[in-house]
Amino acid sequence: MTVSAVCGLLLAGYGAQAQNLFVGDYATETIIKYSGTTPSTFATGMDYPTGLAFDSSGDLFEGDQFSGNIYEWVGAGSTRTTFASGLNQPGPMAFNAAGNLFVLVNGELDEFSPAGIIINTITGFSTAGGLAFDRAGNLYVSNINGGGAGAGFITRITPGGVQSTFASGLTYPTGFAFNAAGNMFVADAYGLSGNTANGYDTITEITPAGSESVFASGLNNPGTIAFDRASDMFVADNGIFNGNGDITEFLVNGTQSVFGTSLRPTAMAFQGVALPVPEPSTYALAGLGFAALLAGSRRRNQTA
Repeated sequence: MTVSAVCGLLLAGYGAQAQNLFVGDYATETIIKYSGTTPSTFATGMDYPTGLAFDSSGDLFEGDQFSGNIYEWVGAGSTRTTFASGLNQPGPMAFNAAGNLFVLVNGELDEFSPAGIIINTITGFSTAGGLAFDRAGNLYVSNINGGGAGAGFITRITPGGVQSTFASGLTYPTGFAFNAAGNMFVADAYGLSGNTANGYDTITEITPAGSESVFASGLNNPGTIAFDRASDMFVADNGIFNGNGDITEFLVNGTQSVFGTSLRPTAMAFQGVALPVPEPSTYALAGLGFAALLAGSRRRNQTA
């Protein structure tokens, strides 16, 4: 089967799935599932759910920070298995096109094989807050770097293993995501609601060329960002400083509304929304490039 066909099958598989939004809520230690705008409890007994991601087959993965586990629900069904355990505060996560899971674990980046084995680790991140892949297979990591005006930045790692600073001058960059046009939207968090003087509580839009502008302000500790099939943007507004948080929705035309309320959302992921599948020419490089990057890094093996 050609690479183009593989990419087409991945996209087709996602298109056949329901577009449900899954939210990790640390106030209730649950995962909430939104079918349309209707919420229901998908899973209970979490211990600070700070990472959610779907693989290409529709399995849901959750980084359970304080238990040190990564859980998997096959087909986003009711049966939970432990994908990995004994980790040091697993959090934000993303899959590459090869099906490997990348997880931020207390400031380092662990790469897991589909079998749940850590095959590589990148160290040296300064309080990393989020990660995502673009369609070209580049991996981006947000670095909080102690917080404060201008301290935060975003690192880009190409499929060939080259690291560079993609964006700088941020304040407290946490979650981010790409829209269909390839623009990155970054949540700049940890200010009092409406405090935009130092970049707090804003959403920054960054073009592929690295040009930055403020997309939205006046949020309430924004964190994870996710896009649906229509390219509407959903922001987990944690509300840590001012009561309960919510999920804010921004339509493509910029219209802002509240999607879900009375939450403390720490992670979000859409079911049935395609992964950022690379172009065919870079698909095979997505895994090979990281092997080159990580050849000199610390290697560990761990079974689920």
